This record gives sequence, C-alpha cells and structure tokens, in this order.
Amino acid sequence: MSEPRSITELTPGVSHQIPNTRLHEAFGELNLTAQPDRIDVVLTLLMEPMKEEAQTGVALDGSDSMQSAFGKGWTYSDKFDSKVVTRLIAEGKGKMVNVDGRDYFEAMNGGLEEMKQLGFIVRMKNEVEPIAREVIPYL
Repeated sequence: MSEPRSITELTPGVSHQIPNTRLHEAFGELNLTAQPDRIDVVLTLLMEPMKEEAQTGVALDGSDSMQSAFGKGWTYSDKFDSKVVTRLIAEGKGKMVNVDGRDYFEAMNGGLEEMKQLGFIVRMKNEVEPIAREVIPYL
C-alpha cells in the first residue's frame, strides 16, 4: 500500500502513521485517522521530563470549525432513524437536500426544536476539555 500524499487519500477508519523521518525531532509519532466528518490527529511530543528553564504553552483552536469538538454542536442520537425522517418530511418539518452528491435531512418549520425535545439530536460531547485538563499538568 502506497503512502497517502494528502488527507483525501486516507482510508476512512484506518490509522495512518506518518514516518518519523518526515517529522521534526520534537515529535515522536503522528497518527492520522479519517472519519466521515473529520480527521483525528494523535501527536506525541518528545521532551526531556526535567529540563531547567523550559517553557511550554498550549494553544487550543476555538474557531468555528472546532466548535463540535468543544461540545457546541449537535449530532443525531440513536433514536433518529428513517421512520423519524419520513414522519418529519410528511409533516412538513423537514426535507431532503443534496450536498456534494450526498442526501441529507434538513429540518424546517419547527422540526429542529421537535428533534431536540424528543432527543433525536443531542449536544456533541466535549472531547477537548477533558484531554486538555489531563495533559496540561504534564507540561
């Protein structure tokens, strides 16, 4: 299997490790995994455990594209299925739209509020904060 040249060539769901020869010496491993809606990145930093006068900082990306990782977005729950979609469309509370060749359900006319109330969509889990709280003390 040849090495992917860009993230578009990553096999979904399969972790791909970037060869150490392509990384800066400060990094141990870089693993990328393509998901349907994102790329998961796991990066290992190499640093002497005790280094006098060393300073480390952390910058967390809080841009719009990262809001779902901070628990600010919404995702479908296990309760949301094709029966719910059919009912909401029949009631005029949603429609199917095609974006880049894929069909998606789009709520309208109160459909979004109903989906929230009935638990068909739920807040995404904040994945960043627990990791940051665990990692920052080590820095």
